[in-house]
Amino acid sequence: MTTYFYLKLYLLTIPLFFAIDLLWLGVLAKNFYQNNLSHLLSPAVNWPAALLFYFMYIAGIILFAVKPGLDAESLNDLRDREERVSVRNLAFQRWSTMNS
Repeated sequence: MTTYFYLKLYLLTIPLFFAIDLLWLGVLAKNFYQNNLSHLLSPAVNWPAALLFYFMYIAGIILFAVKPGLDAESLNDLRDREERVSVRNLAFQRWSTMNS
């Protein structure tokens, strides 16, 4: 796979990831977060932190999970690597949405 392939994959993943997350946070789980986590949520979203999280998370998934998984031709390897990327980026997600 070429660099162009991964760049295209990254650019195509961004709007899809945003759409899914907006659907989840804004519609499907909105009441859950408000009812159960409102004491932890910041009154305003820290957009620079949120955007940094999204761009790093997507890049991390592609660079550290998808690419090695495609190279190894192993779905188990891809899943294991994606889990590690998810855990490492959780701090940015919390920083963007919760009170300090």
